Amino acid sequence: MSLRCSELTYAYARHGDAALAGISAEVKAGTLCAVVGRNGSGKSTMLRLLCGIERPASGQVTWQGLEIGAMREPQRAAICAYVPQRPSLSAAFTVRELVSLGQRAGARGLHSVDSALEAMGISHLAHRPWHRTSEGERVRSVVARALVQCSGRGLLVMDEPFAALDPGECARLMGVLRDVRARGVTVACAIHHLGIASLLADQVIWLDRGRLIGCGAAAGVLDPAALERTFGVPFAEHAGQVLPILPVERS
Repeated sequence: MSLRCSELTYAYARHGDAALAGISAEVKAGTLCAVVGRNGSGKSTMLRLLCGIERPASGQVTWQGLEIGAMREPQRAAICAYVPQRPSLSAAFTVRELVSLGQRAGARGLHSVDSALEAMGISHLAHRPWHRTSEGERVRSVVARALVQCSGRGLLVMDEPFAALDPGECARLMGVLRDVRARGVTVACAIHHLGIASLLADQVIWLDRGRLIGCGAAAGVLDPAALERTFGVPFAEHAGQVLPILPVERS
């Protein structure tokens, strides 16, 4: 079983520029794959294609041999949970009501509503209106909803879930993702923080300007010299992480 994309191409309708061009990759079942790359490299577009929210101009995405884009929405929701980069709601839900929406997918999820709230450290926010929470708290609540929705041996797709979190909450989320991976879930996650990616990911898909420039085991793809050529700053390995060495100016 695996998540596969074959020759994916996607272009924005308004101006026709290719966001992705000929992307082929495979994410092995039960692993965590980090999708990395510079701003505007096509990471978010690829994730939306992987979970069937968008349809490619050409190519296809398959999960366990079935084309995701051809599935009806209830079937996709039963196998795939999605965490967007910037969660939004049009209705006035409390945090608990939002997390409870994960139950509507029909599959039996890894977590109950209460255990998902606890796993993400937001039980105390359960009855707070969602729109009165911070950006990081909103992300954590949407991750909790995905934990309720996501079934064992299912698919979890996440777009930059670490971006709005403080270091302690990043560590919490890393623990949660390690747990769901151990329970058979396949995770595809866009990550800008390459230190987190190097600690957490089994595999890496590396995009640049809509093209695939690296795909494989994290230890092999996240090479400091290759990263420097793309990002324009040096990288070094430290305590199992690949970290950028940023210039420091002192007055």
